Amino acid sequence: MRFPEGFLWGTVAAAHQVEGNNRNNDWWEWEQRKGTIRDGSVSGEACHHYGRFEEDFELLQSLGANAHRLSLEWSRLEPEPGTWSKEAVEHYEKVLSSLTDKGIVPFVTLHHYTVPLWFARRGGWESETAVEAFETYARQAVRSFGAHVRYWVTINAPVLYAYRGWVAGIAPPGARSRMRALRVWRDLLKAHGRAYHAIHEEAAKLGLTVSVGLAQQFIAFDPFRKGSLLDGLATLTRDYYFNELTLNSLYTGIMGFPLAFNRYVPEMEGSFDFVGLNYCTRRMTRFSLSHPLDCFGRDVTNTTGLISELGQEIHPEGLYRFLERAAKFAKPIYVTENGIATDDDGLRSRFIVSHVKQVHDAIQLSGDIRGYFYYSLMDGFEWRKGYRAKTGLIDVDRSTLERRVKPSGRIYARMCRENGIPIELVRHFCPDEP
Repeated sequence: MRFPEGFLWGTVAAAHQVEGNNRNNDWWEWEQRKGTIRDGSVSGEACHHYGRFEEDFELLQSLGANAHRLSLEWSRLEPEPGTWSKEAVEHYEKVLSSLTDKGIVPFVTLHHYTVPLWFARRGGWESETAVEAFETYARQAVRSFGAHVRYWVTINAPVLYAYRGWVAGIAPPGARSRMRALRVWRDLLKAHGRAYHAIHEEAAKLGLTVSVGLAQQFIAFDPFRKGSLLDGLATLTRDYYFNELTLNSLYTGIMGFPLAFNRYVPEMEGSFDFVGLNYCTRRMTRFSLSHPLDCFGRDVTNTTGLISELGQEIHPEGLYRFLERAAKFAKPIYVTENGIATDDDGLRSRFIVSHVKQVHDAIQLSGDIRGYFYYSLMDGFEWRKGYRAKTGLIDVDRSTLERRVKPSGRIYARMCRENGIPIELVRHFCPDEP
């Protein structure tokens, strides 16, 4: 099951999850509060990727991967407003050079859930100056690292980010307000639009060609009771909020309801060169009057499906569904995040093979799909789940920080090297697939 020549096989690692000692951002401050992290841990030294990136990229190269999606830690680069750290710039130059020297294409994310403390304390994404501050950061990032980077991801999962921090209250700042969440969402989209043009302008000054997008988190919603009109309406509403509104707004430049009443924002129109598609799971939806902030839908476990230890349903067909939907934008598509948190590495192998098969099928039938990034490269600090959630292809011993490639990593390596899925892997891990 071959993939097109030049297809990118990659992994993902967010800076805060793996670098360690990111003490100057809002997540570090948040995790110090009792009860915010499920297993009671704090990120601490994480994987010490900040000091061991060379070793980690050698492991990545040994897997046969030819791409890696990483994030810059804004709080390291700009520890105070308007102050750009020479030490941090030199560090990330070494990181990016290490990747490119090994023939690994960097996909660089500017904002992956963390912001500097100074930014958070002056109002964060609710501040009147938030959009301008992010645009300035994006411009300076291109000036500093443009020679190493062709692919830029402005913001990771803007809808999920706004939902977790301002509706569910499970991430900084821990708010529970639909109105505040909508303001943050609007500012994130405007910031993306401004950053998109800023990146292109700065790259043009340097004589560089770049491709800019964002990574949109997609969640497959299906009605729990197929014949229920109310379950169906709740499902459609959740799908619209989480999966449709962001990219539609950026494609047309028009902020639809409830972000605004069809307000045109010119810098947003057409502001992505590719679709970055994050996908992990499906949620069965049941109508519930007691869940107004969740579009009157509550999650119900699908007892007939395959479920991970953390309660997420494994539903590979959902990835195909969104790849097919994303094709309507007539842009290149990259699966910028697809992964599972589990201690069962055999289940991880099954997850990878079954989802990559959906990518292969979508390429044959509907889409210009150019890359797949597994989440994540190594076991790190998994946000509110702490260190309990294991997502990596590489195990990291918490006491020694020793790295070890898991069997699932070797399975993924085989697909990377062969630029395809050996049919015996499909037969073994997806016996029910035709």
